[in-house]
Amino acid sequence: MAVSMGRALLGLVFVIAGTVSAAAAATSLVVLGDWGINVDVQRLVASRIASLPNRPTGVISTGDNFYYQGVADEHDAKFKSGFEDVFGQLGLPWYVTAGNHDCRGNVTGQVKYSKLNPQWNMYVGPRCFLYFSYCNF
Repeated sequence: MAVSMGRALLGLVFVIAGTVSAAAAATSLVVLGDWGINVDVQRLVASRIASLPNRPTGVISTGDNFYYQGVADEHDAKFKSGFEDVFGQLGLPWYVTAGNHDCRGNVTGQVKYSKLNPQWNMYVGPRCFLYFSYCNF
């Protein structure tokens, strides 16, 4: 029996929709912003994330990762004291964007840090749709 093109495409749509729905159901993200100022508060936030009943699959950072002047470069000590020592134990990938305080420092250093720490994901390039009018890259 021949299957019509319409039925075949409809079946494909159901398979794709089922896959997308399953992926969406398995994704939960924590969204943080303006987190880069107080290590004691950062530790409290990290402990709350660790105690969530359903483990998140990642963290989205909306910027202001390092107050007040961002970082100097990808080897800045702020990465260790304000990120690795506090949030590294969570073992979650972070998807990071820059805020105005980050732009007062070296945002390229944060982008380059992505190559040093697989948990930190900050990209700028042709596939990136973020535009910072106040940042110099």
